[in-house]
Amino acid sequence: MADRVRRRVRLGLVATLLALAAAAGAGCFADILGSGDGPATARQTFEYDTDRASTSRLRLFGKSGNVTVTAVAGSDSIRIRASLEVTADNADEAAAGLSEFWVDVDQRTSELIVTTAQPSGLDTRDYVAHYEIEVPQFMFVFVRNVSGDITMNGIGGDLYIQNGSGMIKLNDSFGSATVQIANGSVAARVFLPLFGTLFVSTGNGDIDVAIPEDTSAELLATAGNGTVSVQNLTVSTEYQTSNAISGQLGDGLGIIQLASTNGSVTLVGY
Repeated sequence: MADRVRRRVRLGLVATLLALAAAAGAGCFADILGSGDGPATARQTFEYDTDRASTSRLRLFGKSGNVTVTAVAGSDSIRIRASLEVTADNADEAAAGLSEFWVDVDQRTSELIVTTAQPSGLDTRDYVAHYEIEVPQFMFVFVRNVSGDITMNGIGGDLYIQNGSGMIKLNDSFGSATVQIANGSVAARVFLPLFGTLFVSTGNGDIDVAIPEDTSAELLATAGNGTVSVQNLTVSTEYQTSNAISGQLGDGLGIIQLASTNGSVTLVGY
């Protein structure tokens, strides 16, 4: 059985109280913005640091909020910072909501699983969790979110991203990547490794991807209600229309598939 250490932070709120989490390596700071009978936001911050050890994968299951993951060259640790916010009709309701809103960290032998935990969708309060995470450069990163912007900076391991709505950005990533979003655009500047894959799809939004001019991959790009544009790249074209292109870049060793149902697709060489 794999070694497993489970850390759960679930803190009640006292205005301007500095609270220590029950688990080592995690901490929280709580505060209330607003008072009286008017709208108020209760906020607390979560911190968690761990050495990578044998951990090779990070999995984040978020809900509402922005997520930024940055790779740090030469680092062997994972650093998580989260801002948890609950907005309600008054301070008491916001504080009560925050007491039921936490970050769950499940540290296993080979992966770290981070989950935003909150009441069911029947709760009328507004819950938002923003994440800032630092990881070793070649870590596998998986992010599943409901809404909010997702940004990946310099990730060298494989990426897998699912989002309901928001903007997704891949900045100078150089591993294989799969990106799926229902409502939102994708902007990516990536280096495709040898035999690597890049799959990007959106229901409503544009896709803008920049890759090196010498990228080697089989290419398929489609836009159901939009246009497909390929610039500064040499494509051995098998099929091309205003909203679709199929062909080969270089020796065709990798795979690039880009698809937007309602939006345009642009692929540019750099």
